Amino acid sequence: MRHSKRLLGIGLLLAVLGPAVYLAVCWRAGLLGFPLDDAWIHQTYARNLVATGTWSFEPGVPSAGSTSPLWTLLIAFGRWIGAGPIPWTFALGIFFFGLTGLLAYRWAEAFDPRVGVLAAALSLTEWHLIWAAVSGMEIPLLTFWLLSGFLLSTRLAAVERVSSHGSQLALLGFRGLLGLFFGLGIWIRPEAVVAVPFMILSAEIHELPKPRGLVAVAYLSLLAALPILGYFRFNMALSGHLWPNTFYAKQEEYNSLLVGGFLSRIVPEAAALLAGPLAVLWPGVLLAVAFLWRARRWELLFPLGWAAAHLLLYTLRLPATYQHGRYLMPVLPVLVCYSAFGLLRIWRNTALGRWGWIVSRAWLGSVAAVTLSFFVLGAQAYVQDVGVIETEMVRASKWVAANTPPGAVVAAHDIGALGYFGGRKLVDLGGLTQPNLPLVFGTTQALSSYLDRQGTDYLVTFPGLYPSLTQSCVPLWTTQGTYSPRQGGENMAVFRWHHGCS
Repeated sequence: MRHSKRLLGIGLLLAVLGPAVYLAVCWRAGLLGFPLDDAWIHQTYARNLVATGTWSFEPGVPSAGSTSPLWTLLIAFGRWIGAGPIPWTFALGIFFFGLTGLLAYRWAEAFDPRVGVLAAALSLTEWHLIWAAVSGMEIPLLTFWLLSGFLLSTRLAAVERVSSHGSQLALLGFRGLLGLFFGLGIWIRPEAVVAVPFMILSAEIHELPKPRGLVAVAYLSLLAALPILGYFRFNMALSGHLWPNTFYAKQEEYNSLLVGGFLSRIVPEAAALLAGPLAVLWPGVLLAVAFLWRARRWELLFPLGWAAAHLLLYTLRLPATYQHGRYLMPVLPVLVCYSAFGLLRIWRNTALGRWGWIVSRAWLGSVAAVTLSFFVLGAQAYVQDVGVIETEMVRASKWVAANTPPGAVVAAHDIGALGYFGGRKLVDLGGLTQPNLPLVFGTTQALSSYLDRQGTDYLVTFPGLYPSLTQSCVPLWTTQGTYSPRQGGENMAVFRWHHGCS
């Protein structure tokens, strides 16, 4: 008991320490905010939900621009109880980050009872996941759901192997709740639906192809379908489409990335994941697969199948690696658990002799060194990311609020901070809240005409984002921020719009 309490205390310390360091470094730089403009989209939807009772980016105008309705609801709950929006959102992220570490500990024990501590430690010190914990985004909530689903699937598979006929009724109820929980993931991220069949098969693989197993799969699938269908109905009511606007907008915007071959797309995707401890941990994944395959632990191989499917999905449809590969971050806790198992098996394999002992200790030492190095680099990256958002998007948004008339119509591609701070009617050039993709991503002439038809008064953008649109325009004001130019970027500008600015 005392040993368990000590481990829990260390886990809690790690869960808070990493995010606290990142926030403290930001605070020292005079910054407090989010490293992505999209985080402000969640904040705007949450604020409007509490204030107007509508799911809207523009107050009172329903729209399907939030990719993660459940995350937005959690943020809105904080507003409803009077919590400060930024501290509350950070607290949510750190809370689910800590739970991810705890679940990594529990799920990894299914591989080997001795691997849980290592899996939790690696999860709670992985810099991508720390960055995500204080990003204001739904990534920690998604990793919590994923590990919960795979852990419960593993537990169900274990219970079924030893269950008696008398316990079938209890299993039926547990399956029902589990199916609903599986389907709930789509309310966190649309692509979470890909994990559902892997969770179901992980739970029932030992019962297939028996009739009882087929019935169980059908039952789980039926229950999982209920929240999924509810999600589709939610989006249909808001936009007339099954998926949120962001689902279509991102693919349309980054369609040019699909021009290259498969290899040219998957290599940058893999590189984004390997920019951290996984760079030296990945052989552990291969070793884990070999051990689990030999032991016929099929239920523990399906989560890795999901990780491969997730990577493949983004390679085929949205091979974007910006923001440190944030779309791929949810696979990291899963891969870390496999890596920890593979590392531990080498560590404890006395048959390998002296060389095995040397390799395993050197391997663990390199993991520790790489983890620490990327932790420091990640803190620097976090400050830079927050700095760009605060000195470009947020600063420009506050200027718009203070220097444009209340009835002005403002067009912008980055609408998160502008929607939260700007207080003006927006024309969304990213297509996230207004599904005008054929025009938004069309020719310069089409876009210019579209801005005219929308009655645009001001254009807020990085000039290089629409060079042909802004080349004849003289900025009214620029942010003069220093963080964006440090990365070879430019400052955001506000233009007084009239056709072609000529």
